[in-house]
Amino acid sequence: MEFVFPLAVGIGSFLFLTAAFVTLSPTTQDRAAHREAGELTIEEFPPAPARPTPERHHRAA
Repeated sequence: MEFVFPLAVGIGSFLFLTAAFVTLSPTTQDRAAHREAGELTIEEFPPAPARPTPERHHRAA
């Protein structure tokens, strides 16, 4: 019993989390609906503009 109970809890937790992940993940239809609605996915975000590098002023020796 000292081995079986933690094993059952671990396997049960793994199966529960896996089932929740699969259930809550968006389907292909959901992704298509978001695209048609004009919502951007992470892959479709435009790249961030490059930040200008600060100019350093050097003194002439």
